[in-house]
Amino acid sequence: MAATASAVRAEATSAHEVQAHLLHAAPPAGPAYPSSYLASEPAWWIAPDGSRHTGRLVVPAGQPAGATLPVWTSWSGRPVAPPPQHDQVIATGWLTVIGVIVGAAAILLGAAIAARLILNARRIRGWTRAWTAVGPRWTGAGEDHAA
Repeated sequence: MAATASAVRAEATSAHEVQAHLLHAAPPAGPAYPSSYLASEPAWWIAPDGSRHTGRLVVPAGQPAGATLPVWTSWSGRPVAPPPQHDQVIATGWLTVIGVIVGAAAILLGAAIAARLILNARRIRGWTRAWTAVGPRWTGAGEDHAA
């Protein structure tokens, strides 16, 4: 999990939270359409490098013009996904561990099944050779019954 933690630290240093200011009011939410609880509206923000940017952001419906909302950006001001939360990192780590365990178990089970099939085939060939040598004497198939 050390690699995951370093990746999270690297991602956290490349994403910066800034405040975006809505240029227009977002339309109010409508009960008929669940997707109407979010709206894409123009906003402006100042990037960590000091440059001013504008663009469309997905915001909760009903936000007034001039409202400030947190936005995660790169150093140059391009909107990026927020860094993962601590719980998300822990969950990803556990899912990775579980996946490795299940994968290893599947490989071992497959190897055991293959070994059993190979050994059974070998055993059957040995029994067939033995019966070919002994069977005719036991069943009398090789004897002459003309007496």
